[in-house]
Amino acid sequence: MAEPRSRQTVTPYSWGSGGRGWRLCDRQEMQVVEEVLAAGTAEERHYHRNATQVYYILSGCLRVEMDDETHQLSSGEAVEITPGTRHLIANDTGVPASLLVISSPSTRNDRVKAEPDQGG
Repeated sequence: MAEPRSRQTVTPYSWGSGGRGWRLCDRQEMQVVEEVLAAGTAEERHYHRNATQVYYILSGCLRVEMDDETHQLSSGEAVEITPGTRHLIANDTGVPASLLVISSPSTRNDRVKAEPDQGG
């Protein structure tokens, strides 16, 4: 039987200059991660060849850029990111924000750094 998982029971990982995550489900066919972005934290623009992701905001407000679209998401809002969509998430506020990142299949070995925008 599967044991319950939480921030208190799984090993955290750090990314960037203020991002932290907890893998709550980590299987090849699906991944669920809780992440906290410190104030002023952003990830680099990237895409996934195979994985579809859903970002579900738990607390705070986060900016999500997807190709040529930008969304400001608040607690209780979600956005789906399909394979091949260049994206990033950023916390432009002065307080930490948290979200669930749900990926199917897993994003392990599926992350590709996106080239910088070419002015349009």
